[in-house]
Amino acid sequence: MLGIIGGTSLLFTDLPPLEKMTVATPFGKAEIHMGAFALLMRHQHNLPPHRINYRACLAALAILGVDKIVAFGSAGSLKPDILPGSIVIPTDYISVTDIPSIHECTIEHIRPELDADMIRILGELVPEARVGGVYVQTRG
Repeated sequence: MLGIIGGTSLLFTDLPPLEKMTVATPFGKAEIHMGAFALLMRHQHNLPPHRINYRACLAALAILGVDKIVAFGSAGSLKPDILPGSIVIPTDYISVTDIPSIHECTIEHIRPELDADMIRILGELVPEARVGGVYVQTRG
């Protein structure tokens, strides 16, 4: 099943009907919108980003059978030719935070077949979308 992580604006698009549900996980409860796919809100009302229980959110997706995740977000660019509003599919990423993570050579963070599908679909819908680049995550 596909999981999508995105902002609340996705709820006001032409998505198929979704039902909000609460999923209990070993890390706490998480709210997920379910339908033809699972939608996890990137932001939560009344909580600053650093207080979101991301472990519960991702565990809920796993409990629901999600095996592919596509995340939508907005970020700035250090390249002058990547203007605000540009769509970029990164091909690598760097995280320089102290958030716990695992490093296991069997984990694929970018899945080639899912990446190829996204590139093909975006190429049809948004011809000016850019493929390639490095997403750098910082804290703050």
